[in-house]
Amino acid sequence: GQSPETSPDCVGLVAHEAHLTYMNSPGTWILGIDSDGKQSWAGLWPPDAVDLVEYSLESARSGRASHFVARRPTPRGAARWWDVMVSPVFGFGGVPQRLLCVARDVTELKDLELSLKGSLSMHQTLFFEMNHRVKNNLSIIAGLLRLQASSCESTTQEHLLHAASRISVVADLHQRLSEAAVHDRVDVGAYIEQVANSVVHALSAEEHLILNARCERGIHIAVGHAVSLALIAAELVTNAVRHAFGGELGTLEVGLTSQDPHLVLRIDDDGRGLPADFEARRSLGLGMRIVDTLVSQLKGELIVGGEADRGAHFQVLFSPQTPI
Repeated sequence: GQSPETSPDCVGLVAHEAHLTYMNSPGTWILGIDSDGKQSWAGLWPPDAVDLVEYSLESARSGRASHFVARRPTPRGAARWWDVMVSPVFGFGGVPQRLLCVARDVTELKDLELSLKGSLSMHQTLFFEMNHRVKNNLSIIAGLLRLQASSCESTTQEHLLHAASRISVVADLHQRLSEAAVHDRVDVGAYIEQVANSVVHALSAEEHLILNARCERGIHIAVGHAVSLALIAAELVTNAVRHAFGGELGTLEVGLTSQDPHLVLRIDDDGRGLPADFEARRSLGLGMRIVDTLVSQLKGELIVGGEADRGAHFQVLFSPQTPI
């Protein structure tokens, strides 16, 4: 094998009392060790690395190899990063007699790692700022639409408010992305619940509507899927609030569950139900046409049920793994 004297690494032997009994020539020169003196291995390292050094020595004394990374000044230049392996050298009876210490200069790798972490931090900061600004801009647009609606006749007002609501759904997503640790996936259950509550609040329906939004948490899906599903939920909740109860007290259930490999979104009400000839694709309403389009975009399935005076029931099934 390679002789320690020709190794580019710093190779040393340490006695049980933690003093160096040998250090190869590269290590002696690089680390600035006095070859005539009795050098403590722990004394070679700065105070902030002493705990790591002592732990590695104790581990090796008990027969286990150990490893640490530390930064150490050198007598002939700037401080360097070292990857250090401390291994037991067993003697008679399998008892560690000495400790083999190998320190490898990993400064370039460590500098690259720190540079990448800095770039990642900058990327995350820019991503946060982008989502925050998009959310603010969308919120301004939604606010302008609501302001415009206040001065319009009822039909136009309804259309503008509905458009503002759809924009708010997307704005809420960007708010979530700006706050999340992972920026390309969303906990869609929490998002759907927020959307349902926001729609009911925006339509001032809290007094005559009981909303039970119970969505499974921890289901993280891609942003594109989440936006489509949230818009579907917003349209179905809006339709229920406006058409299911006729101003009377009612209950609206919103749920999301995982039924591998599908996700199932359920919107159920106990209102007046659907006409006998109801069909989503033939509905003249913009909301149901949007729902049908988004379900198709998800490559999912829309299941509609409900009879007169027995409420309306909508299910959307889709696979979050399917690209859109």
